[in-house]
Amino acid sequence: MDHALDVTALRSSLADVVARHAVLRTTLRLGPRGPVQHIAPPFVVEIPVVDLSEMARDEMDARCQAVLSEHARAPFDLARGPLIRAVLVRLETTRSVLLVTTHHVVTDGWSQDVFERELAACYEARLRGEEPRLPALELQYADYAVWQTDGRDPEQGKKLDYWLNNLAAPLPVLELPTTEQRGPRAPTEGATARIDVEADVVDRLAALGRRDGATLFMVLVAAYATLLHRVAGQDEVVIGTPIANRNHGQTMELIGYFANTLALRIDLSGAPTFRELVR
Repeated sequence: MDHALDVTALRSSLADVVARHAVLRTTLRLGPRGPVQHIAPPFVVEIPVVDLSEMARDEMDARCQAVLSEHARAPFDLARGPLIRAVLVRLETTRSVLLVTTHHVVTDGWSQDVFERELAACYEARLRGEEPRLPALELQYADYAVWQTDGRDPEQGKKLDYWLNNLAAPLPVLELPTTEQRGPRAPTEGATARIDVEADVVDRLAALGRRDGATLFMVLVAAYATLLHRVAGQDEVVIGTPIANRNHGQTMELIGYFANTLALRIDLSGAPTFRELVR
C-alpha cells in the first residue's frame, strides 16, 4: 500500500469481511459421519504489526520476506481455528505489506478475488467513517454444502452416473518417453513454463471452436490430448483440470472452497480428425 495505512480501519474492514462470510468463521470437527462445520460468531482478526522502517533497504526486504514466509507456513488447527490470520509489515510511512493467510479448506482462487474486492471496499468506507454497504448475500457456504447432499438438484443423479460410467474402467497410465524412469512416488517439486501465443492465433483457435459449438478451452484440451497421444503413442489419455464449480448465480460472490478437479478421459482410438475430436 502506498499511503499511510490506517490500521484501525483495516482491522475493522477485515472484521467486516469475516462477519459477512460465515465460512471464514468455520472450524471442522469430526462427527459420526465425518467432518462437521461449526460456525463461530463474528470476531476481530488480530493484525500484528512488524515495523521494519528503521532497517536498511536490503536488510528490510530480506526480513520482510522472512516474516511473510514464516507467517504463511505456520500450520492451522482445523478443529480450533481460526482458519484465517493476518500480519502487517510496515516498511515506510507510506508503504506497508499486508498478508492474509487462510486455510485452503475455506477458500479457493475465485474466493481470493472476492475477498480482496470486499476488503478494499470496506476499507474505503471505514476511511470515510461510514459503514460498508455491500450487497446482501443470499446464502452462505453451508447452504451450498447442503445442496450437494440433500438431492435438491434433479440432475445430480444423472451427472453422478455419467462420471461413474466414464471412470469405471481402470485409468490408463501416461507412458511418456522420458530420459529418467518414473519413481515409486510422485515428486512434489515442479516448475512453470510460460509461452506467449499471438492474438491472431488465439482468434483463429476460438473461431475453430465456434464452428463446432466448442469453447476455446475445449479446443486447447483437444490439442493437448492430441500432443500426448502422439508423444506417448496411446489412444486414451486422462487430463486433470480444475474447475470453479460455481454453477449457481448465488455462489458467485461467496467465499468458500468450491473448486473441483475433473479427470477428463479422452478416447483417441479410430484416428479421429482434430475437428472430430473437438466435437
